[in-house]
Amino acid sequence: MSELFSSPINITSLPFAVFVIVTFLLYYAFPRQQVLILLGASYLFYLTWDWRFVLVLLLVTVSNYLIAHRLEYPHRAKSNLAKRFLWLGLSLNLLPLFLFKYLDYLAWQLSRMLTLPAISLKIVLPIGLSFYILQGISYLLDVYQGQIAPSKRPTHFALYLAYFPKLVSGPIERARTFLPQLTEKCIVDNQALAQSLARIAVGLVRKLVIANAILASLPSSLFDSPAKFPAPDLIFWWIAFVFMIYNDFAGYTTLVRGVSGLFGIELSENFRQPFFASGALDLWNRWHISLSQWLRDYVFLPLSRFMLRRKPSGKFLPNIIIPPVVTLLVSGLWHGINPHFLLWGGLTGLALAIERLLSLKRPVVRAATAHLPRLSTALRHFAFIMLIALIIGPPFRLEVPETISFWSHLFLWGPATLLKVNKILSPLLAFLLSLSLDWGQYRTQDDVFFLQWPRWAQSLVFAFVILALFLATRAEVGAPFIYQEF
Repeated sequence: MSELFSSPINITSLPFAVFVIVTFLLYYAFPRQQVLILLGASYLFYLTWDWRFVLVLLLVTVSNYLIAHRLEYPHRAKSNLAKRFLWLGLSLNLLPLFLFKYLDYLAWQLSRMLTLPAISLKIVLPIGLSFYILQGISYLLDVYQGQIAPSKRPTHFALYLAYFPKLVSGPIERARTFLPQLTEKCIVDNQALAQSLARIAVGLVRKLVIANAILASLPSSLFDSPAKFPAPDLIFWWIAFVFMIYNDFAGYTTLVRGVSGLFGIELSENFRQPFFASGALDLWNRWHISLSQWLRDYVFLPLSRFMLRRKPSGKFLPNIIIPPVVTLLVSGLWHGINPHFLLWGGLTGLALAIERLLSLKRPVVRAATAHLPRLSTALRHFAFIMLIALIIGPPFRLEVPETISFWSHLFLWGPATLLKVNKILSPLLAFLLSLSLDWGQYRTQDDVFFLQWPRWAQSLVFAFVILALFLATRAEVGAPFIYQEF
């Protein structure tokens, strides 16, 4: 057993499956100690990555728990002291984010500006830091605004930040929805168990079968030197990269939602068929939903209200443009301080602002397909979203000079060099499987829609899943989830 957990536990690995099974058995064997069992399991899981990560998580947990009790609504109504504690709490959350995520890059840039030897502080970013820091910030703000009471149980709050299914890459949960689940009686019946296992299967397929198959086919030289390739190569392989990112992250979220369901705790949905979105705003609301909603509630809406108080007009140009652009710049900064992330955030925010401007003159047509979606409508939306991905997506992956080169070469058509049948067959099959899953979920509004099928059809689905996963695990590609990097 010690050898089994001698290295970080990858969520798609056999050690993680063993870890979940043991935790599951203990969880239901000792129903009065369920929170403590999950908390101990979460810290043990984090400990397999690095013991120093645990110290950072503990410091963030203790500081947020203690400060929240100085922000309780009656205190805030009587004194400005709570406001000072709020700023202290926000600073203590942002400090580790700055130290671990941005300081190394800033030191390197400073050394370049001063023409000094390159400085590398070799700071290791704790896995999941960006995610649980946002949860800590939202918790303090919600307590300060009187939306929730500070948690009176330190173990419950500690589990809120450390819960192992969401610790590595989210979703970014709110205390107001997560903490109440810890006090409710946990009932996992056969239907809930089947749904959880089905989500685990879907998540594994998205990651191991779809995302990894595309990743194995991606030509790295294309993204390092896009100027060497004509437009057909750039378009196809960029779309392939977008599919890879989507299935990688959606696979993670679906998998951990399934794992969490085994313990009777519902995690937030993070993706809702974004490739069938009807526009830029709809895409943003369907992609990384927990981050989008966090930014909406704690950046976009407060900034919009502030600007409307200064100039109360919904048609005033700065009121329309500044909030989405600033919000998406914050999103870019959350992903990384590198200029290409800021460029991606600025372009995405500008796209949202332009859509808002257009909607003032002519309401933007939204997809009225929630109940009776049409395939033709979905395909038109898909084509439009791929166009958006080609225009504003490249700086998410490419440095600024390579991004400019990529855009310029989209207009240089010539014979494709990387679109041979043996190179594109695997990605095309992965596209087809991904879109088939999305279409089934989009049409039924159910992420495990195949559980409604006849038993024989369900048996065929799970037989295919087992075979596909077996073949996928024989491949050499074993890349970690993309969003572990953030």
